Amino acid sequence: MLLSGCASGYIGAPAFYVAVDGSANATIVKPASATVRESFAAGELQRYIEKISGATLPIASDGQAVQGNRILIGGPERNSQTAPLMSESEFDVSVPGPEGMMLKTLDSRTLLLAGSSKNPDEFERGTIYAVYEFLERYLGCSFAAIGKPGVDMGEYVPKIETINLGTVDYTKSAADALYRGVHLGYSNYDNTRVSPSHALNPAYFDWLMKKSFQPRVPLGRHLRRFQVKRHGR
Repeated sequence: MLLSGCASGYIGAPAFYVAVDGSANATIVKPASATVRESFAAGELQRYIEKISGATLPIASDGQAVQGNRILIGGPERNSQTAPLMSESEFDVSVPGPEGMMLKTLDSRTLLLAGSSKNPDEFERGTIYAVYEFLERYLGCSFAAIGKPGVDMGEYVPKIETINLGTVDYTKSAADALYRGVHLGYSNYDNTRVSPSHALNPAYFDWLMKKSFQPRVPLGRHLRRFQVKRHGR
């Protein structure tokens, strides 16, 4: 991987430019019938690459012809541009899930970011996790903590005008931790109420997703309990 001219991958890795001197050099391709989660994953990838490089990558659907480098959101079952490059059976063997992920350059101009999608109630969460894993593992982002919305704290986003990924190859077959709970109390210790619409709540749930936690069913009037699962990292 080359980041702004600095080698950080193995010698001889082929070039795969996502951005060059702050200009877009790739297109994000999501399914034409993208779910809310797949569209969110594509949007988050676009947003963070813009924060890193200044380049706004266009987002296209898989039914559109794309010239040049492309980043495919979704495996062969979900994205028709992935299907000619990898069969469903090959993908499912590598990423059976639940919530598995694949980050892989499929050819000289195609990067795949996809999660398993055939398990009950999976809802493409693995695809969202694949995007965040890519941002951390290959682009040097860090999502260490949460911060007040509008304040630049809690995460690190490098500034790199030219992004050359080289070869990307990371697969995680499934989430490897058990469910565990996150408790949100809306009362202080002196029993004064705290609004459930507190400004930090969206930032908190955003951070949970970045760290591969998944909020679950809210219960109760004064205490909301969410079951979460996590990729071990």
